[in-house]
Amino acid sequence: MKLYDILVTSAILLGKNDAIEYLGATSQNKDFETLVTVDNLTRAANIVISELAFTYIPMIKEERVQVENGKIKFEDLSEKILDLIGVYESEKAIKYKLRSDRIEVDATTVTVKYSYLPSNYDVHDEIGYKESEVSARILAYGVNSEYLLIEHAFEESLMWRDRYTKALERLVLPKSTKIKGRAWM
Repeated sequence: MKLYDILVTSAILLGKNDAIEYLGATSQNKDFETLVTVDNLTRAANIVISELAFTYIPMIKEERVQVENGKIKFEDLSEKILDLIGVYESEKAIKYKLRSDRIEVDATTVTVKYSYLPSNYDVHDEIGYKESEVSARILAYGVNSEYLLIEHAFEESLMWRDRYTKALERLVLPKSTKIKGRAWM
């Protein structure tokens, strides 16, 4: 999914027609107010995506890397690592030692699976989530909440935040909520 998809959904929900036209390139209107709106929506989207990746739904990446002297430096990975999930050689998990700035393994080429903190995305960048993991609509709810905070519309921001958290709860919480029955002795 692209950041663009989230921004357009957010602009539609907020009724920001100038931003919708600008993002869709159906208008050459580049007035200051429209640019500020799109910029603030982009900032809000990056805040929401980072918060989501850090707290609720991690962004996962598998990366094939060459090992140098038995070490994989975190700085050599393409993303900022948050949590190491595993190290694999030929699809088999292998032992590793985790250090503060590197991973140590006894192999030459491995696949590293890790969660990461996303960078700031631009309008046409592909983000780390797929639509099947979290929809553009749910992310747009969070974007609207953050955007309205920037605009000092606190009541509306709370309404969108409530929608966002409820949608996330349905997405993240376990699907089975049955409680095992108890019997009296």
